Amino acid sequence: MVFIVWLRHVLLAPFIGGWMASGKVMADVSPQRLDPALSAEKAPKKHEPVIVVGGGLAGMAATLEALSAGAHVILIDKEPMLGGNSAKGLMVVHESTSAVNFLIEQGVELADINLCGGHSVPRTHWLLSPKEGKPLPVGVAIIRAMKSKLDEWKGNNPEKFEVLLGMSVLGLVTWNDYVTGVRVMGEGNKISEINGKAVILTTGGFSSDRDNETSLLTEFAPDVLTLPTTNGPFATGDGVKMARAMGASLIGMKSVQIHPTAFIDPKNPSAHTKFLAAEALRGKGAILINEHGKRFGNELGRRDYLTEKINKNCARQKSVGDLPVAWMLMNNASADSFGRPAFNFYAKIKGFFTAFANADELASAIGCSVEQLHKTFAEYNEYVKMSESDEQFRDPFGKNSGGGNGANGGREPNLPKSFALCVLCVTIATILRPTTLFLWAQLILMRVWHLSTVSGSFDVNSAVTTIFRLASICLAPLGLSLLFDSLYYGKPVLCLWNFLQFNVLSGGSALFGANHWSWYLTHAVPPLLTFLIIPLLTVLFHFRQLKVKKRYAVAALIYLTGHSLISHKEHRFCTFCRCL
Repeated sequence: MVFIVWLRHVLLAPFIGGWMASGKVMADVSPQRLDPALSAEKAPKKHEPVIVVGGGLAGMAATLEALSAGAHVILIDKEPMLGGNSAKGLMVVHESTSAVNFLIEQGVELADINLCGGHSVPRTHWLLSPKEGKPLPVGVAIIRAMKSKLDEWKGNNPEKFEVLLGMSVLGLVTWNDYVTGVRVMGEGNKISEINGKAVILTTGGFSSDRDNETSLLTEFAPDVLTLPTTNGPFATGDGVKMARAMGASLIGMKSVQIHPTAFIDPKNPSAHTKFLAAEALRGKGAILINEHGKRFGNELGRRDYLTEKINKNCARQKSVGDLPVAWMLMNNASADSFGRPAFNFYAKIKGFFTAFANADELASAIGCSVEQLHKTFAEYNEYVKMSESDEQFRDPFGKNSGGGNGANGGREPNLPKSFALCVLCVTIATILRPTTLFLWAQLILMRVWHLSTVSGSFDVNSAVTTIFRLASICLAPLGLSLLFDSLYYGKPVLCLWNFLQFNVLSGGSALFGANHWSWYLTHAVPPLLTFLIIPLLTVLFHFRQLKVKKRYAVAALIYLTGHSLISHKEHRFCTFCRCL
């Protein structure tokens, strides 16, 4: 959660990342700013810094943006290192495209797309899981990349950027009702004041703000006080309290989201801080059962739905704080799809998973009937088979099991309807104007590559399957073209082959006349640019998204280059727009 405190107005914008310091909350008038006459000499100067409080992702992102805009920035954090809860993981929802593109621009390769709770299609961006070696959590990768960028700024512009770690923020200070600084406590409990022209609070949440008189959790969400948290002890909401003390209005404070799954540490089952059981585990095929060996809900349902199902269908255990306990089951295929190094971290290093050779052993560990367990597995396997043959199938809990062992459930790679429609339109446009392929073939191949790597790495079989499915889509318009042209000419005619043979293989395009290069600059390139100017300008003026957008620029430039090499005067290249 990020709070931007700006002059007289306090703007609150929700975000993930960062933390706020603990300690007494104060909102005082700065003696350095105090001036009854409102003298101009006392106003914040242009060179004074922007102060960012909290060193999670939100704070680091705000710092980079302020530095990029030319500001002098001071980043303050109470911990000895940057990262906060952001290092544990990340989900960005609002404005997710620009947020993901921003992270990619910082050097974070979010190439894996996972299916998570409440999603109808895979759309949660993660790092690719390595097949071997040590896995890197997405949060850690993001924080490392952001810190690298900040270190680069500090090295190149030491006078414009300062990081203060291990320094607690006690409160905000003002000048003539404007928030312009913070009061901090540093080494040796020395209290001092840091002034600037604006303060940005990137302070995280308040899930650990429980046992005190000013507890925000007690005030706004008392019904979740008994639940454990996956956040760190620093998530005490002091930044919220500081903003509130300055007159800020709070919104959404009662909307405390409950994640349905967290691991029970066998070494400390009643620990109040739990390790998150990522939704990607269920997205890769894990199922949930209760103490009776029965499934009780859609493992990929919304968080509130699955939380309710666990509460209603799973027995509470005193050993874990009288909380309901479910069992998460994964087979080898789902563990492989999740990524063995990452799975082994949970299973072997943390001890959260136990391997069982058969259903009998598992039933004994759970304490349920082995017959019931066999029945659950048989039913689920049947649902998997039905899901493989019918994408519209849903089991009694509303889930398309999809093979149960991967983001696409072990079945054929998912082919989005929009992509299939695009390929159909491209085929029609190619029949009308074969040079359409200059632009669209490469974009289609990029998309095939993307679809074939969503489960962790490039899968040749998946790519081949996708290409065959796309080819089947192309057959209908190509078949109609062959039929109509053959009927018209009274003999078998495939126009695309005739075009290739005449213009390329036989050099027939030269018969239309070759022109001086200046003719192409004045007559050929302008009409081509008419339809390509948008993607080219998008890349030119959106440098932050360059890694994502450049594919369109490359495609447009290849399209231009390809047509510039064709030695004829025909330039009616409008039909490819039909597949946009």
